[in-house]
Amino acid sequence: MGRIVKVRGKGRGLGALRRKGLGAAAAIAIVIGTAGAVLFPPAATAAQAPVGQGFTVTAADLGFILKQIKIGEHHAANTTPTTGPCGALLGTGPNQISSPLLSFGLRTVDGSCNNLEPGRERFGSATRVFPRLAATDFRAAEKATFDPDGPGPQTAGSDTSYDQRTGGVFDSEPRLISNLVVDQTVSNPAAVSGSSSA
Repeated sequence: MGRIVKVRGKGRGLGALRRKGLGAAAAIAIVIGTAGAVLFPPAATAAQAPVGQGFTVTAADLGFILKQIKIGEHHAANTTPTTGPCGALLGTGPNQISSPLLSFGLRTVDGSCNNLEPGRERFGSATRVFPRLAATDFRAAEKATFDPDGPGPQTAGSDTSYDQRTGGVFDSEPRLISNLVVDQTVSNPAAVSGSSSA
């Protein structure tokens, strides 16, 4: 049979080893917890405003929204091949638009009926070509930075242009004009020039 040996004295024996192990584990946990808080701070949270603060809906607003829905329902229910896509919108009825110049009713998904002038019902709608006011002038874009079509004709390093009919166009600043139009700060020289000449 085996014998159990007890070692007496401070800091000796299995209980002391367990306490030292727990103490070391606690020290490591504290260090990791502190370093983790510094290296991985919690995400910032936005301050919660009371529900509805800054947004007020009046009875008149709700009435206007309901009127638009009723015009949209009338349009959907009364559109026929005879009326065409937008004919049911215009008229003198309670749920019709009295003038093509008024922007009432709900918009269609495909963009038709955005313009209610006769012959213009599909202006700006999906799959329609925009009318041009000037001759086309497509500029060259940048060389392809990678092979976008695998075994296709475009390869990395090939020229791309906005004039091409197939393949990818490589442009590192596709939103340059839009961003300049929107940026009306002093960091935009065009905005500064425009404001000083006014």
